[in-house]
Amino acid sequence: MSNIPCEVIKDLLPSYIDGLTADVTNGVVNEHIKECESCKAILESMKKGQEEAPEVSAKDTKEIDFLKKNRKRNIAILVGSIVTAVVLIIGILFVRLQIIGNTVSMAAIKYSVIEQGDNKLAITIAADGEEHAYKSKLNKTVQGYGIELSESLTSLFGKNAGSYEIYVDIDENTKEITLNGRVIWYDGTAITSGVAAAYDTSHEYMGDMPANGKSAVAIGLPEIIGSYTNELKSSEEPYEWIINVENDVASTKQSMTEQGMTSRAYVILAMIKNLGKVTFNYTVDGVSKTLTIDNSSASSFFGEDIKNCYDDITKLQKLYDMIGIR
Repeated sequence: MSNIPCEVIKDLLPSYIDGLTADVTNGVVNEHIKECESCKAILESMKKGQEEAPEVSAKDTKEIDFLKKNRKRNIAILVGSIVTAVVLIIGILFVRLQIIGNTVSMAAIKYSVIEQGDNKLAITIAADGEEHAYKSKLNKTVQGYGIELSESLTSLFGKNAGSYEIYVDIDENTKEITLNGRVIWYDGTAITSGVAAAYDTSHEYMGDMPANGKSAVAIGLPEIIGSYTNELKSSEEPYEWIINVENDVASTKQSMTEQGMTSRAYVILAMIKNLGKVTFNYTVDGVSKTLTIDNSSASSFFGEDIKNCYDDITKLQKLYDMIGIR
């Protein structure tokens, strides 16, 4: 007979029957019950029930009853644990999606800022038709206020009826209002979402091509010229970004396209600190053309140094207003 005590084998039998024991443990139990009639009888009784099992002693009957009760208790504990875990997960999801909500991506919303009387700002979040409800929290900051905008599911709060309004009281000490970290009002100037998105891509070095690409997308350059390739000339100043337009421009759209190139060049020069000029190479009905905008011409249009926009978002807003980008 194996050296494993019967008491140990009996403790293992509930798990053994449920198939929860490892192969090594199964081997030990199988070896033991081959030589131990008492444990074998208990095992068969637990498997088939008392009415089909061979007779066992009163002592073994008590042990069988104990093991069955222990097995039921273990199953009840397991089921209870699973139910508790499911309820906890559902509770966490409910709190997360309904009470706390998800932070809204600024790229996914459109907003407007309107100054009202009595030193009050009205921030309007346009309705997007989605099945969610907006919530906001106003936090005091050193510069002014930071608004946290989140969205939750609609089953608890209901769908937004049209736009969502946020009101902020301001005074002479209010310098800045941010919405989810993005500046939307600064020193008395409302900042449009397009300007805020573009300003976020401002960077110091024109040699950072991935950053250049983000700026181009933020100002809508691909919508104006389509696909293009890039060249950077940085061996000597003024540093130049050459944009080679791949699609031919129809003569009927030449004026509009060149106006778009020029206005976007102004903004690119405003947002990349060490960039000196932007050149577009393109074709109109197959004829090669070149358009170059430098800091001097951009500053002449703007009425002051175009680089002033780099450190002042209100200046960039002024430039956007002048060229009519929304």
